Amino acid sequence: RGKSILLGDHYQLGPLVTTQTAKRLSQLDRSLLERLATSRNAAARREGEGGAAGVDAGGDTVHGAAEQGREPHHRLEKKGLFFLIDSYRSHPDLMSIYSKLFYSDQLEHQPRNVQMSLVPWFEARGLRSPFLAHNIVGKESRDMTSHSLYNLQEVRVIIGYVRELLEDSTTGLSGSDV
Repeated sequence: RGKSILLGDHYQLGPLVTTQTAKRLSQLDRSLLERLATSRNAAARREGEGGAAGVDAGGDTVHGAAEQGREPHHRLEKKGLFFLIDSYRSHPDLMSIYSKLFYSDQLEHQPRNVQMSLVPWFEARGLRSPFLAHNIVGKESRDMTSHSLYNLQEVRVIIGYVRELLEDSTTGLSGSDV
């Protein structure tokens, strides 16, 4: 009897299905990891029915959850689904956005000094968080040999911001940091 371990985030980079027939006849528009996570969440939900409602790692309601609307992680772990809640990736203001949108507000920020190092650069531009939204009207293009899209106007704006960061001596950044 063999065992497999799948690692990943079923909310990121789903499969690319280019035919409607494949979408209609199968679940190929959902990754294997997403299908497994959904089925494990459903099993945990059935196991916990009859208690107070909470939210699972997939954003679905799970009955019998602990207080504060938290997912009963022990029930999912019994079904082989482990959910990592510590986030070291982003500044807390950025992490809170994707935590609320995708992870039922369950992620917990773990601070790192590097996350705060560029805050003064953003503050000098009148922003309280290291988050910059820049609307760019441009045209999406695609190379003949790729399914990926790109927008040259967006690329040019990003290059401008990266140059500003690298040229600002207060950031302490070098080209190898980018």
